[in-house]
Amino acid sequence: MAQKVLRLSPHRLNLYRQCPRRYHYQYVENLGRLYAKPRAYFSFGSALHRALRDFYRLGGPFRRPVEDLLALYHAAWQGAGFPSPESEAEARREGEEILRTYHAKHKHINSRTIFVERQPECPLTPHLRLFGQLDRLDLTAEGEYEVVDYKSGRHQDESHRIQLLIYGYLVRQTYALFQAPLNLTIYYLRDNYPQAVVPMPGEEERVLDEVKAVGEEILTAQHFPAQPGPLCATCDFNVICPDSAFRPGDEPLEPVPF
Repeated sequence: MAQKVLRLSPHRLNLYRQCPRRYHYQYVENLGRLYAKPRAYFSFGSALHRALRDFYRLGGPFRRPVEDLLALYHAAWQGAGFPSPESEAEARREGEEILRTYHAKHKHINSRTIFVERQPECPLTPHLRLFGQLDRLDLTAEGEYEVVDYKSGRHQDESHRIQLLIYGYLVRQTYALFQAPLNLTIYYLRDNYPQAVVPMPGEEERVLDEVKAVGEEILTAQHFPAQPGPLCATCDFNVICPDSAFRPGDEPLEPVPF
């Protein structure tokens, strides 16, 4: 009997590293559709991402006014998961200010957008495929390609760097950009701050080796242990996980985990 092929993304890799049990519930038992809860930070981030996606399809800040961007933002807003109408209104205003600031910073930059929101995928081993959800690929005025990934929170961690290194590998493999200069940028929207990710010698190879090791671990796993801790409070599966540190009746503060 042929061994199944596992698909891993940076998100799935990070989820498994945080808690194998949560990964199991989400991607092995496929229980997400039954237990997923609306989250304010997902609503907020989704509206920003969708607005920027559609705006760059229209030409982006160099070619279109900020009013077009704001109209797309308000059309994308859903507002699920907020504890009150006041908190939703405050978040919506904050998102509008973020996009105004973003447009002002980028309206003089004449880069050409190659695509928005693509999902490149390639084999890593005979039993493992690597994929990712890319926000944007640009060709700059200097003739260099740039992968841009938006983050709607202020939190910066090592998983973001690993994510961009994987995206760089996927872009080169999928779109045959083996020799072209390729820049990797994490754009923290709340801070209006682009953080360049410059791979160190051998770093991409080490990341890919780790992905292979995690993939093999998942494929051969007989048990997916829980890692109880603060993240249990916002886990969709805390109501069914016997090892959850979250207990019914607890009311966690709304986090910003990205």
